[in-house]
Amino acid sequence: MSPVIPLLSQFYLKFGGEQASESLMRDIRGVEIDTNLHLPGMCLIQVHDAGFRWVEDDLFRIGQDIEIESRAAEDEQRAALKVFAGQITAIEGAYLEGDVPTLIVRAYDRSHLLHRGTSVRAFRQSTDSDIASRIARERGFQAEVDSTSQVHVQIFQDNQSDYDFLLERARAVGHVFYVEDRKLFFKKPSNISRPAVELDFGSSLLDFRPRVTVASQVKEVSVRGWDPATKRELVGQATSTDFQPTRTGWNGRGSAISERAFGGSDAGKLVVTSQPIASQAEGDLLARSLLSELWANDVHAEGRGIGNPRIRPGTKVNITGMGQRFGGEYFVTWARHVFDADGHFLTHFGVKGYGAGTLSELLAGGPEHSDRGAQAGARGLAIGIVTDNKDPENQGRVKVKYPWLSDDAESDWARLAAPMAGSGRGFFYLPEINDEVVVAFEHGDLDRPFVIGALWNGEDAPPLTASEAVGGDGAVNKRIIKTRAGHTITLDDTSGAEKIEIVDKTGSNRIVIDSASNKLSIGMAGDIEVETDTNVKLTGINITLEGRSKVELKAPQVELAASGRAKISGATLELN
Repeated sequence: MSPVIPLLSQFYLKFGGEQASESLMRDIRGVEIDTNLHLPGMCLIQVHDAGFRWVEDDLFRIGQDIEIESRAAEDEQRAALKVFAGQITAIEGAYLEGDVPTLIVRAYDRSHLLHRGTSVRAFRQSTDSDIASRIARERGFQAEVDSTSQVHVQIFQDNQSDYDFLLERARAVGHVFYVEDRKLFFKKPSNISRPAVELDFGSSLLDFRPRVTVASQVKEVSVRGWDPATKRELVGQATSTDFQPTRTGWNGRGSAISERAFGGSDAGKLVVTSQPIASQAEGDLLARSLLSELWANDVHAEGRGIGNPRIRPGTKVNITGMGQRFGGEYFVTWARHVFDADGHFLTHFGVKGYGAGTLSELLAGGPEHSDRGAQAGARGLAIGIVTDNKDPENQGRVKVKYPWLSDDAESDWARLAAPMAGSGRGFFYLPEINDEVVVAFEHGDLDRPFVIGALWNGEDAPPLTASEAVGGDGAVNKRIIKTRAGHTITLDDTSGAEKIEIVDKTGSNRIVIDSASNKLSIGMAGDIEVETDTNVKLTGINITLEGRSKVELKAPQVELAASGRAKISGATLELN
């Protein structure tokens, strides 16, 4: 005997908090409510619209609050449960020849508000739970947030919607993020407290298609990174998780089944190098999150049963009547409640792990490739403007802002690439405040910038023009180093006039090594002093000392000697 499918009398609709009229309920042709642990919930209502009655009714307007309640057949003595609460976001009509005129109303849960617009901002000295709570307050949601302990020096919201950003942060720490009515949840999957729903195959469960797989299953995840503060690698590891979403009769998770079937080896370990980490704790947390995501994918299932509003994303269903292996607990990640034109109420549900299963997610290549990594991989190099060069840790770092991203998006401390760097040695040339620089990002992550070079532009011209530096044959003749004050070192390769010249900011004090004539020249506007605690020796074919006013030799002892003739002359000669 086939199970009895409950009728539409178990379905209740409210607009703006008011119960829908009986006439509207009679004209409803069908309702479909689609909810997902990783995507905004959606509702579609089809209304018989003879004579354009309902399309002209102000009840159906963009932004209208809408609620849908229902109860399962076995729950007739209980209060109806809310299965959807949201707002109308689209209205369309289907008025076709020979067909029933239909008004189609689409609504999303209030998480759609988190998709409106994108933001560029930095969260400093914040945990992920702090970030989730702050965004919930800003957007007018009540927050139910499980605390996280890792304090991030800085996390960028990289021109993302609040929804995408929170989804990204949730996946990074092994949480799930979703919205129900006016409440925002940022929680560990194990802390989603909903009573399990019993489903018996052949009665309350009409169809069931489970699948157990060992594809991509590993027993360990290792996340590797680099700590510039200690000059050592960071290795986050995970071999266990605190939540098993699905328990069946297959004697363990997919990783255990895989190891029994194929043996244990390094093939059972996933090493992730594309996700930058700032600490050991962050690496361990990310490794556990990735391992949880992989293990949650060992069992997939889809089912269809008698309508039951208690089946929602995050609910566990206990399947019976399926034998030992496929019987057991399944963690629901999506549910679709359908009230059809015949007045029947059915519930479809799925078990898909912690991913949304969207095309973009599949193309990203797996859980080790986050949304941020996929977006940033296409970013390449970027322009930065130096905002701070007083590194408190004396590692030669600078901060930059990104004018292409926003007016005030400032980076954390960015490491500076130099031609040579080592312990107490290297080329130390810090850029000046407001200098334009080119920035690269470790694995494309905006929170891990490196300054790899400096740039001239229309406002900040090079210290030489092209005609001054380059000869007619295209050879670069002059290369210089010039400071902000104007001190200059010039390496001149001009043919027949090669030289090295050091000139201070005044232009009056210089040292010139003239390679063309093998001559050293020192010119100063002021005094020249040569002082040493040992000897000074001048040797040459001829040595000339010439003073425009006076030449003075002074010492406790003075010796003048010549191997040939010695000559002393003057207008007056005095010997004491």
